[in-house]
Amino acid sequence: MEKFCFTTKTDYEVFRDYWMFTLLQKRSAGGKKSGFLKYMTALAAVVGAAGVLCVCNAFALENALGVFPLFLLLGVGAAFVSALATALYVQPKGQYKLVREAVESPQKYRFTEEQMEVRESIPEENRESLAEFPYGSIVCGWETRKAFYLFISETEAFLIPKDQLADSSGFSAFLARKLEERYFRQKN
Repeated sequence: MEKFCFTTKTDYEVFRDYWMFTLLQKRSAGGKKSGFLKYMTALAAVVGAAGVLCVCNAFALENALGVFPLFLLLGVGAAFVSALATALYVQPKGQYKLVREAVESPQKYRFTEEQMEVRESIPEENRESLAEFPYGSIVCGWETRKAFYLFISETEAFLIPKDQLADSSGFSAFLARKLEERYFRQKN
């Protein structure tokens, strides 16, 4: 019995939302932070330590270390800003260009009691592909303000924009029932 059937198309805004979610909020299956968050946390700690060193050098050590703490602070601070700007602005645009054709092509979804089915048109081969995913094989599902992300691996997900669904709250309840403890809602 068919529960939900719809066609979606992803644009840059949906892709960027997904990018930010995976970068800043999604946890691994073991509940661990993303590598990016670990890296940025370490860089922020070094920036803080360099700032403390600058203040201590200026007031407690009477500039005994010279300008070294200031150069350290500026260098690590520049690395922090560069990594943040690259990850939040440059990389999403570059990745979207790489996957644009795949994500912008319409995807036809059919959700039954047993599985999720995804059909995509392959114009160069003049055919349509079909991928079937029993709910037990879906790693996890996430619901954000803008979309649903159904992960078929730790790094691959189907993006389903909420604004393209007739009944996003019914779909949410359906996924929560099918995925059980593997279904998560983003905290706003």
